[in-house]
Amino acid sequence: MCTPSVVEKPSGSSSATRARKEWRAMMELEGAAAREPMDTGLPPLRHTALDAWLRAHGYLIDRVFPAKSFPPGASIRRDGPAASGPRALIVLSGEVVVTQVLPGSVDPYKSLYAGDVWVHSAGPDAAQDEGGFPVHLLAETACQLRLLAPEELAALPELAQLLAGYGEFQQKKHLFFEALRKTEQFRNVRARQLVDLIDLAEVRTYKRGERVCHPQKEEGRGGYMVLQGELAEFRRLVAPREYPAERVIERPLYVGNLFGDLLMPPQDGSEPCRVEVRSESASVAFVSHAVSQRLDQRVPLFKRLRGPAPSQKRMAQEASDEDVLLPEIVLFRSSLGAAAREWGIDPLRTMVDAVAEGIRTEYGDAILVVDVVPGPEARMTPCPPLMDAQGQWVTHHRVQAPSGAAVTGVLRTLALEVPSWDYLFVRVAPSLWEDLSLPEDGEHGFVSTRRGGLVWKLVQLSAAEKVRLPVGFEPASTLFTVLLGPSPRRVTQADPVGTVRLRLEPRRLAHWGRFATLSSREQDSLLRWGRAITGRLVGVALGGGGAWGLAGLVVLQGMVERKIPIDLVSGTSFGALVASFYCGRGAEGLEVLRKQVPLLSWVVRASFISSEAIAWYVDRMTGGIYLEELEVPCLPVATNISNAQVHISRWGSLGSGVRASGALAGVFSPAFSDGCRLVDGGFIANVPAAILKTWGASLIVAVNGVAKPPVRRGSKPLFPTRVGWFLHGLNPIERVIDVMRSMIIVFHTSGQQSAQVADVIFNSPFVNYSPGDYAHSQEIMDQARDAARPVLERIQKKWDEMRLPRRERESAPSQSPQETPDADHNSAAG
Repeated sequence: MCTPSVVEKPSGSSSATRARKEWRAMMELEGAAAREPMDTGLPPLRHTALDAWLRAHGYLIDRVFPAKSFPPGASIRRDGPAASGPRALIVLSGEVVVTQVLPGSVDPYKSLYAGDVWVHSAGPDAAQDEGGFPVHLLAETACQLRLLAPEELAALPELAQLLAGYGEFQQKKHLFFEALRKTEQFRNVRARQLVDLIDLAEVRTYKRGERVCHPQKEEGRGGYMVLQGELAEFRRLVAPREYPAERVIERPLYVGNLFGDLLMPPQDGSEPCRVEVRSESASVAFVSHAVSQRLDQRVPLFKRLRGPAPSQKRMAQEASDEDVLLPEIVLFRSSLGAAAREWGIDPLRTMVDAVAEGIRTEYGDAILVVDVVPGPEARMTPCPPLMDAQGQWVTHHRVQAPSGAAVTGVLRTLALEVPSWDYLFVRVAPSLWEDLSLPEDGEHGFVSTRRGGLVWKLVQLSAAEKVRLPVGFEPASTLFTVLLGPSPRRVTQADPVGTVRLRLEPRRLAHWGRFATLSSREQDSLLRWGRAITGRLVGVALGGGGAWGLAGLVVLQGMVERKIPIDLVSGTSFGALVASFYCGRGAEGLEVLRKQVPLLSWVVRASFISSEAIAWYVDRMTGGIYLEELEVPCLPVATNISNAQVHISRWGSLGSGVRASGALAGVFSPAFSDGCRLVDGGFIANVPAAILKTWGASLIVAVNGVAKPPVRRGSKPLFPTRVGWFLHGLNPIERVIDVMRSMIIVFHTSGQQSAQVADVIFNSPFVNYSPGDYAHSQEIMDQARDAARPVLERIQKKWDEMRLPRRERESAPSQSPQETPDADHNSAAG
């Protein structure tokens, strides 16, 4: 905010006396707070302007944002007879999943962690109707939140204006995303990192005549986008020699316009001198260079891909202490308990050694395995060299710590003294976990935007559904890992978001040797675990469209042939069907589905009576496996028409998840879940790429099987009279064609919008076949295979970059720019 942080006197005739008393009381409290600062107890918030206001008015927090706790699986609601959803909230601990569908949303499904702030898109005013912006908030884990009390905002206009600005930003975030990725500075940045950057944007409000950005000042450098109001940009133009006088030209700025020094200088050689507000008030979203630099420190790959701003001179970067790439500290913890005693072995020790060797063998990262044992005092022996005499990059080290509280200090010292390692894989003795906690200045490991410092990760190996995390470790910093045994696994709730499931036989672990001696299945499982730990997960989002969805099958087969790993698959409608065959049966499942495609028309006909036929078919072809048993997660996406939200099937029958995702409304019978009606997910997210970002995918591939319908010549009546046109409008065939083309346009547009966060987008080339042409499946796949070749080459190029050793991957200069997605062509994005 550019206005002073003061509490303005409220006006109004209905309750003026009461408002004045409250205003005087708050002014007295503010005077007392100014004399004696208060500790707010809040974690550092991502929204800096809101963070500053709350810390300046700490005495109001309990009143304006009362605290409330929620158990896992609870819907986030405010207290009161109406039990309405919150208008804004602050996460103190735990994980909250937000499903919020907005036009063109870049994050319709996301997780919130400690320090995150969420504001309803309709604004903080409780009187506003939220029907146009439906939202669903769910406690993924036990969490503690502060929920806004909107009735208190009447006496706090500055806070109300600030929250309203962030609500407006939620609606227009996709405009900022599209504008930034077209700039010279961010055109190479991957979509996931660009979304993380936008999440750190500030919202500022100005009045008429105020100047918005000051290019000559460091704090004003960055990118701006207009959210509300009208502004004017003045640029200084030096005229040709015959007109030596200096001129200033004016350019109007409206909602959605981008300005600031992220833009390329215009060809006329002009330079910005000021931006002023023309309307009564205006609000802008602002991403500063300081925010970009903070993300640079957290994600070196972001720094490598991000270019300099046009106003900056290209200068050789000199090495400094800030450029040193410190190792990431990964703590491994097991809570298998009785299961481990039954097996007669602690699998964690063997698994850590195996995954470390697998990562070193496959990707070349330098890993030091550290055992922390109890001792009378903190003791560190000299660290072994980066590469031992046998040329191995996985070596072992042993340190002592007198207590759990001293463990993090010992590991911090070790990481700073030996920064040449990429990762420290740490095994802590069970007795030291009791009082072990994360350092206050440490970063959360699996969330990509946090404060500077060392990165701490926790890998939690567990067979239980509920796990108590050590102090300071939130779900954001934890990678949950589950061992899948030989017997079927049944759960009463979904695994935490991003959980890695490993199908390993515990009794075989006692006989494991070197990584190279393991079976191919065991190696694949360990490498998938390693990619999750080191940030190399590959996710594929498959769109629907009936027979057009075979494009997803072709892309998956092409990735398998090129040995590009596939760690996560989300799908809608036919895309969910393809995902189920791959996740349930691997590459063999894709070949089975390819042969089964001509028979799918019978399944479709049976589904006209009941969509249960889809569930029966999938369960029969995949062996009746359940979603929670899949090693490669399958995420079928449906539309919950009861609350207008995305529904993701995460546990239960695989066939039931595919059924819900493909139940085309009005054609097939809907599926049901907890009293809600579920229909085809194509209405809301036909290419569910944003979901893969939430699950931790670093490389996201999207396949949009629904092409834009070709131009259709307008038909004319037989008799060009009023009666003829009237009868022509009654033509049932033309009406059916109109419905079909409208549905195709809806699904195509939905797919383009929901796929924009992907790194590579494959758009369907099909225009000569209908979605029901299962009899021509071979021709459709042949056409898709030809169109997919350049897309697969781009996927291969991006994967080759990701599999480089960590230091080479995150420190080397970018080899070549990526392309920007085009709505009508296959493309690679970011």
